Amino acid sequence: MTKRKDHPSHIKLEKLKELRIKKLLKKLLDEDLKGVEHRLNITKDFRAEIIMDGTWVNEYIKTTIVKHNWEISRQRNWQIKEFEPELILEVEEEEA
Repeated sequence: MTKRKDHPSHIKLEKLKELRIKKLLKKLLDEDLKGVEHRLNITKDFRAEIIMDGTWVNEYIKTTIVKHNWEISRQRNWQIKEFEPELILEVEEEEA
């Protein structure tokens, strides 16, 4: 009997989560917060935290980080069918 973590669908799900996290982080850093002069900390569960030295953080930065963290958190209990079709195809092409 195989363990759940060794099951092909579980492996595919983990790859989907990893790929989506990479894409969300790239979007956060390269698009959403491009040119922002604050330091960010990415936690071990891939959420973003702003690091301030007593400086003012505008509403756009706060909102962007909240949205990113929400996207990261909401995928924790997802099934394969809930991921974007493009990500599923990308993972399936890697497996082939």
